[in-house]
Amino acid sequence: MRILGGRPGREYESAFWEAVYPLYDEAFPGLSARIGMAARIGCHWADCTTPFTVWDGDRVVGHVGLLVHPVRLCGKDVDVAGIHAVCTTASHRRRGIARTLLAAALEHAESNGLTLAKLHTDDPEVYESNGFRRQGTFRWRARGPRAQVERRPLRPLRKPQDAALLADLLGRRALVSDRLGTRDSGWLVTTDAALSGIIEWGLWHLPEHDAIIALLEDEGDVLIAEVIAERLPPAEVVLGAT
Repeated sequence: MRILGGRPGREYESAFWEAVYPLYDEAFPGLSARIGMAARIGCHWADCTTPFTVWDGDRVVGHVGLLVHPVRLCGKDVDVAGIHAVCTTASHRRRGIARTLLAAALEHAESNGLTLAKLHTDDPEVYESNGFRRQGTFRWRARGPRAQVERRPLRPLRKPQDAALLADLLGRRALVSDRLGTRDSGWLVTTDAALSGIIEWGLWHLPEHDAIIALLEDEGDVLIAEVIAERLPPAEVVLGAT
C-alpha cells in the first residue's frame, strides 16, 4: 500500500478523483452525486480540499480531506483546518489507515500555519486519541412575534438567476455570529447545502429583505440552518419565514 496526497485537490487529474469517489460512496452513500450538484453551480470539490489517500494497487482504500476554513472566532479572524471525509473501505479497517492519514493531514496543516483543527462526527471517541476534544453543540428554541413575510423557493440547480442570486448574497453577507461565524466566500456554504440536500428544497428567498434563509426539518421541528444577507433581518422576519 502507498500514501498519495498533500497537494491541493485541483492539482490531481480526473482519474485520481474517479478512483476516490467509489470510496466516498461506500462510506457516505450518494456523496459523489452531491459533489456533482455543487459543481453545477460553480463550487468544485477539488478546488477546496487537500486530499490524503492510501492506495492498495489501483484502488483507494482510505481518505482524509483537509480544507482551510476562514472563520470569525471570539471576535478574531482566523483560519482553521477542517478535517472532513474521513473514511476507510470495510476490507481495510483496523489497520491504522485513518490514523496514519489523520497524522499526515494534521502535520500538513500545522506546517502551513493552521494550529487549530476541527471536524464534525457522530463518533467523537474515534478522534479523541488523535488530540481532538469534544465541543458541545446547541440548538435554541425560538419564541416570539412572527412577521408576515413574502418568501419564494430558491432553485439554484434549475434556475441560473437563482444561482447568481445565491452567489451574490454569499459574497456580501454579514456574519451571523461574532463568536463563531464562517468567513468563506460561499464555497463551503454552497457545498454543505448540496451535501445536505438543502440546495434542492430548503432555500427560501425573502425579496423584501434581500435575504436567503436555509431551513431543515428534523423530527417535526423546523431548523434555521443559515441566514444569508448583507444586513441580517430582524428576528420576527426570520421566524415568520419558517
